[in-house]
Amino acid sequence: MITLPNSIVFEEVTERLQRGEIVTILLRGISMQPLLHNGKDKVTLAPIGDHILQKGDVVLFRLNIPQPIYLLHRIIEIDGDRYTMQGDNCVSKEIASRDAIVGILKEIRRPNGKVQPCSGLGWELLSAYALCRKHVHNLARKCLNEKARRWEAPLYFIMLAILMWAPLNGLGIPMDNFIFGIRIDHLYHASIYLFCAFFWQDWLNRNMKLVLLLAILTGIVTEFVQYLLPYRGFDINDLIANILGATIGWFALWMHLKKRIA
Repeated sequence: MITLPNSIVFEEVTERLQRGEIVTILLRGISMQPLLHNGKDKVTLAPIGDHILQKGDVVLFRLNIPQPIYLLHRIIEIDGDRYTMQGDNCVSKEIASRDAIVGILKEIRRPNGKVQPCSGLGWELLSAYALCRKHVHNLARKCLNEKARRWEAPLYFIMLAILMWAPLNGLGIPMDNFIFGIRIDHLYHASIYLFCAFFWQDWLNRNMKLVLLLAILTGIVTEFVQYLLPYRGFDINDLIANILGATIGWFALWMHLKKRIA
């Protein structure tokens, strides 16, 4: 199978759109996930013509950086003849003039044959979900990237030390209530240690076996220290919750890293 360069394929697409034709192509790329799926969805593009472009429209446009490339991204800002675009799965933004926009997305054909028109309430809800997901992912990337973890990790382990030594039993916080049949304090313990592997990974060079071991040991040590404190107490169920939380967090991290490598 011969794969043609982006520029060659879309030069032909651009010529057809400029002649007023409707063009349907198989999508390539992950920049618009989860709205569009790489190698699965077929997208139908229509000529721009006299169409009044609006924020939220998904358009095909050309960038010269320095060689021409074509992107199918969403308009997120309009300032006169200046359009700012961004993929729903991207952090970076692109700026182009109206002359560089060659087509607008009209419908999506899913692999099961279902056709999704790019207008109406269904499209607005789908776009709202994609944009909400993008904001959450971008916030996570900003707050949980390697640079941020350099100062977040010490704070996390300091917090664990404070929670380990603090006389929480005297605060009168009700921890013996139940949610879905599980005691609140056990959920509390498990949720805290979910992040343990995440913050160990950089210090251990992502040696995942060692990360798991240290995450579990952290949960064990902090619970056994409480056995030595007169104002705290050791609880085997809390210990199990610590280990379970650390293990679940490690597994989620392992799956994430495995997916990135793949």
